[in-house]
Amino acid sequence: MRVMRASYIDFSVPHKYAFLKDDGLRVVLCGTGTPFPDQTRAQQCIMVMAAGQSFLFDVGAGSAENLQTLNLPVENVTALFLTHYHSDHISDLGDMMQDRWTRGASTPLEIYGPPGLHLVVDGFRQAYHLDTESRVMHHGRDLLPAAGIEVNVTEVTVCGASWDNGEAYKECPMHARQQVVYDRDGVRISAHLVHHEPSWRVSYGYRVDYKGRSLVISGDTVACDETRAFAKDVDLLIHDVVNVAILDAFSGVVNDPEVVYQRRLSKFFFDLTEVHTSPEDAMGVALDVGAKFLCLTHMWPPRRNPLLRTLGLRLWGRFSELEKKWSGRWVQADDGMLFELPAAPSTEVLKGSALNPFAFALRKSFV
Repeated sequence: MRVMRASYIDFSVPHKYAFLKDDGLRVVLCGTGTPFPDQTRAQQCIMVMAAGQSFLFDVGAGSAENLQTLNLPVENVTALFLTHYHSDHISDLGDMMQDRWTRGASTPLEIYGPPGLHLVVDGFRQAYHLDTESRVMHHGRDLLPAAGIEVNVTEVTVCGASWDNGEAYKECPMHARQQVVYDRDGVRISAHLVHHEPSWRVSYGYRVDYKGRSLVISGDTVACDETRAFAKDVDLLIHDVVNVAILDAFSGVVNDPEVVYQRRLSKFFFDLTEVHTSPEDAMGVALDVGAKFLCLTHMWPPRRNPLLRTLGLRLWGRFSELEKKWSGRWVQADDGMLFELPAAPSTEVLKGSALNPFAFALRKSFV
């Protein structure tokens, strides 16, 4: 892995309200893992801060705890955007809604996502109904206003794609495969189709634009034309990746036909290679769109200890000829990683850590 140039500055912001300064985009990775167990990473979650507001993209298992232990302004979250509804992207939705409410929210949470969103949100709200009622009975409505736990749900349909007709997009020209879903206070957030099928029929990536700076979140997808079309000249590209070569190898090794779990796991490993992006292809997308900075997330295999992390630098870093052609920089995602994109005319992408230096002192030394 290359050493970062001096223009990519490492820094730390330990106080949550410092994140809300209205001087550009800030991005914190509150979950960078996968469905497979990994004590060092929560599942998928990204917080974006702009115009004095916070926006969440996915909220997988462990991310709600990260939002609090990283001292992030969860009570300030205006809207949540879901890429799709695999469990590693939605598992902490209930906890996040409760935490936002109990920590100070007094307005409804806006939630955006592909078709099926009402079903998902209604299920979580029903599961947490008794918990919500008990908190009100115990602490009182004056302390916990009803509006703070309410939601406004917007199902986003792009090109008519739905659970029953995931291929409707094929009739749409490329420019129609993206749709602005949020446009307020100078913050524009657009959803675009990506391709996680056959694992999921309708999945979205998102682009955020604010004060002349931009961020694209790929969501779970193969390298696709839609990402290339709608991530042009992006400042920060956060892209899903898995190591396809290792998954192929694991699929062949973990395959004892007499052990049900191994038989299933082998099939899981094989199937994953069809619906995610290899590191080389992710860098190819970054090269094609002219991204300034590429962040690889959702990485598999996990890097649970220093040996695997060192090995990972080699396995994830072999971009050979692509890296020679691209003037940008790249990094492996870790929970708590922070990016700052100062307002234009700045073109810098500053990389640091959102880790609270007191609460995370031991963890920082370990990882």
